[in-house]
Amino acid sequence: MKKLFLGMALLAAAGMLADSALAQGIGTAGVMRDEFALGLTPSIKSLGMGGAYLGLRGPRSMNPAALGGYERIEGTLTYGLYDHQDGPLGHRGRLDVVLPNPFPNLIPLEMLETAVARFMVDGVISDGNEPTRLGSTIDYDSTTLGMQSGIKVMDWLNIGFGAYPFESADVILEGPDYILDGEGFSQFFSQQIGFLVTPHERFSIGGEFVYIKDRMEAKFTHRAPTPVVNPESIAAMVPAPGDVTESGRAYYHIRYFAIGAAFEPIDGTLLALDYWYGEINGLNRWGFPYTDIDVSRWNFGAEQKLCDYFYVRAGSNNEGVTAGFTVRVNDDFDIDYAYAYGFLADKDAIFGRTDFHGISATYRF
Repeated sequence: MKKLFLGMALLAAAGMLADSALAQGIGTAGVMRDEFALGLTPSIKSLGMGGAYLGLRGPRSMNPAALGGYERIEGTLTYGLYDHQDGPLGHRGRLDVVLPNPFPNLIPLEMLETAVARFMVDGVISDGNEPTRLGSTIDYDSTTLGMQSGIKVMDWLNIGFGAYPFESADVILEGPDYILDGEGFSQFFSQQIGFLVTPHERFSIGGEFVYIKDRMEAKFTHRAPTPVVNPESIAAMVPAPGDVTESGRAYYHIRYFAIGAAFEPIDGTLLALDYWYGEINGLNRWGFPYTDIDVSRWNFGAEQKLCDYFYVRAGSNNEGVTAGFTVRVNDDFDIDYAYAYGFLADKDAIFGRTDFHGISATYRF
């Protein structure tokens, strides 16, 4: 997926925006959005095994259908660190709360008795102002609110829906003679639809469709050069022109269809494989397309239970290698860790290699 950014940047630079730095900044934000979107972010448990979660059951999966029929209240607090080779550190915090239907007998529809909701609050912020491979420094942050709901339609079929009613992101690129300040907003209809089929207790197939619609507004300022003072001819010095500022606007449409499977060949061993295919479309402020990129990725991994309180995982996520483990303190409390080497492989053109460390704590009631 490295060509994702390269293609987007080239098309952005060739677009109808008035300045190449403005186009580059908007293109950068669009590509980052593809990975930082909450609807595309796996849990720490599933990231350890490559981020393959579509066929998994329960809240460890970000497939909303996987929630259907889950019977416990659960809260998960997550911290993640993006360690960029070029660019600032990125910090991510997230809180998930899973709530089964508190009134299963209130509505006389059997399948609604199995309804389960998940509410999410997510934030990303960069640390410092380090230069990237673009030749400019970058500062970014975002805040997202999301919800998902899943139900068990039949013993072998779950369906689910996710929505992200509020997502706001800011990115600032600063070069030697310019500064770009962009602000992105997710539109209300960003959504996620999923299904989970379980033909056998050891085998399940899941899939989902994700659609993210964003608007980004950017202000580009070209800084005037600092005049050189000649002490011998101060009176003849020509004042520098003022800074020149213009605004731009871009729209992003990110669509993914994904399908995956999970298989437990023997007790304590879990295998998972996902395939994602989609596209990122973008329009600039005049309505001309500056990007139309097809993307695809494979995620796969394995989990092994070593004993009642310790699980290990390994896999591959978007060309990066992952590993992780879970310490089960008791039936109610888990501590999870995941590491991804070469995470966000398609962001190499911005940050170089990025490694990710994540830790989460989950408590069930």
